[in-house]
Amino acid sequence: MFYKILSNTKTYLAAAIILSAAAALTVGFYTYHGARAVEERALIERTEIVALSLDARELTFLAGNESDLQNPFFQSLKRRLRKVKEVNEDVSYIYLAGRRPTRETSSSNGAGEYTLFFYVDAGAIGSDESPPGQTYEEASDVFKDTFVTALPRFEGPLRDRWGNWISAFVPITDPKSGEIIAVLGMDVSALEYRKRVALSMAAPIFLIAMLFSLFLAEYMRYKKGREILAHKAEFLSIASHDLRAPLIGVLWALQALTLDKQLKIDPRVRETADKIELTLKRALESVQGILDSSRWDRSLEENRAVATDAAKVVREVIETLDLAAREREVTVVLAKDFPKTLPVKAPVDRLRHVFSNIISNAIKYSRAGSTVRVKFSKENTAAVVRVEDHGLGIPERDRKKIFSEYFRGSNTAPDQRGTGLGLYFTKRLVEEFGGRIRFVSEENKGTKFYIEIPFHDKKT
Repeated sequence: MFYKILSNTKTYLAAAIILSAAAALTVGFYTYHGARAVEERALIERTEIVALSLDARELTFLAGNESDLQNPFFQSLKRRLRKVKEVNEDVSYIYLAGRRPTRETSSSNGAGEYTLFFYVDAGAIGSDESPPGQTYEEASDVFKDTFVTALPRFEGPLRDRWGNWISAFVPITDPKSGEIIAVLGMDVSALEYRKRVALSMAAPIFLIAMLFSLFLAEYMRYKKGREILAHKAEFLSIASHDLRAPLIGVLWALQALTLDKQLKIDPRVRETADKIELTLKRALESVQGILDSSRWDRSLEENRAVATDAAKVVREVIETLDLAAREREVTVVLAKDFPKTLPVKAPVDRLRHVFSNIISNAIKYSRAGSTVRVKFSKENTAAVVRVEDHGLGIPERDRKKIFSEYFRGSNTAPDQRGTGLGLYFTKRLVEEFGGRIRFVSEENKGTKFYIEIPFHDKKT
């Protein structure tokens, strides 16, 4: 049950926050790098496709200066690159760059001895395009290394005089010599790139946030429930304490009457008085049980370690409820094969409260002249006590709410009073000592309640 998991609320809330933050950071880290890798690979692949569509031989006819403006090969290349730009709306610039030796040296060894310039630069019409031959002074080492390694490269975000970009570079080689004669570059706005990466990360981060929100909502609901239970426990404690005094007074008065030797009491009256005395004693024990039940801070392990004879408790409860059963003209029968002793892991006062509530409910809702049967079966490591009645039954619409606080069946008669807390507390008590309670019911035919309680192992 969730309330057991959250028995130490502060610890579990802190753990949930830490785990959620760790999960968000981990997922965010891997998603971010995964999204980056996808974007990088996609931009490189698009640049490679464009590079394959170009004829490298046309580049050999370019001079790499402003005289190319009148060169038909330059004009042809620019038209094609602009069409590529129109198709790829996210691409801001697409260009062909070459390299030439610096003025200080004409050596062909080392990328650092070269400067890069533009052969063709195709941006949006009316954009700040570079003329042929313009030196690209901001060229990065990644860009320069593409001329050396002859491998497609990616870089960014990186800022230059035109803006902030991510870029892909693909070398174009001379088909005859195999030398690199140019590099095709493609620039995408770093802002658009970050948006796509953020969108890729949004789904898993949102999922984690939703899961944490659900946990937090459940925690707040649980915390509120605990506060309500604390108030109820305080009320029950006060009410039970106030009930003890009059019950004890009545018990003492009854004992004084029955023990007075001067009074001649009819045997039948004495038998009834004995049952009243027993009922008062059990009522006092139930009041004490309610007091104990209101103290929810009792150790769960302590409760589970207690050994109790469930068979004895069942018989005592049946005897205590004899007068109530007679008044309702209902017979409570204990199965012949019910064990004489039944050691289980449960505190005696709470076990008595559980059986009293289930059997008294069976009596209350049974038809006059019917029988309530209490049976036993064994299920793995648990004892199962079954209480069967032939009464009103539970309507299907009520079955999911039957263990809820303050809920009463929609088919109960006005004279069948109750608080709607009996089965709620019974379920809590059963689950507290590691048991389980369930039922099978058919409207107008009756109900069977199954109370599973762990056997007590003598070795423990």
